[in-house]
Amino acid sequence: MNKPICFLLGPLLALNLLSAKEFTIGDNRWEIKTSISGRAFVDDDVVVSFEDFAALPDPVLNPKKNDPGYQKKFYPEFPNKPELREGDIVTVRGWLHLVALENDGDYRIQISDDPELGYQTIIARVPLNDSKFVKSPILRARLNDIRQQLSVAATGFVYYVAREGGSNVLKRREAAEAGTVIVPAMQVEVTGQLFYDNGLISDAQKGKKGMRVVTHWTLHPVSNLKFIQ
Repeated sequence: MNKPICFLLGPLLALNLLSAKEFTIGDNRWEIKTSISGRAFVDDDVVVSFEDFAALPDPVLNPKKNDPGYQKKFYPEFPNKPELREGDIVTVRGWLHLVALENDGDYRIQISDDPELGYQTIIARVPLNDSKFVKSPILRARLNDIRQQLSVAATGFVYYVAREGGSNVLKRREAAEAGTVIVPAMQVEVTGQLFYDNGLISDAQKGKKGMRVVTHWTLHPVSNLKFIQ
């Protein structure tokens, strides 16, 4: 299996490093999904099978899209096989099929239990490592490395040189907003906060590139990512 490789930039690092895109802070449950819960430390994770994660039921009966009652609080405990609660730190192993850069700065990844097919996937998101977007310095310290790995997996390169305003600038090469499909898929272990994305409720197509997302439960924010050889 090919593993992402970070290319040494040498003297290019002397150039100005610019973001290729401006991002807007999201609104739905933003404070929860860009922080680490007080219920668990970043490394205090529970390993859950892909099958059990995909089968997690809704936390409440008839959940509402963008429910205002849960903007700043977790959903209540609910019966489920792995005995998880929203806010727990969870690790899931699967196959990375897609990386997308979204308008709120998140890297969205879609993971399947099948190396060949991305038909049944779960979503995980890696926030922008910026204090305006993520308040926790512990979490921000991890985000740049994770995002760089995903950038390389999606594009093959981390940075490129562009000519702007008469000078050379260095920009991070990013995945497409519509989603960059990873071929061949890469096996990964993803660790992050268990988060119920009620913004996905009623969406006809929750997945990008025609991939079906099997649950509203996501890992958001991702706090660790490991590529498996």
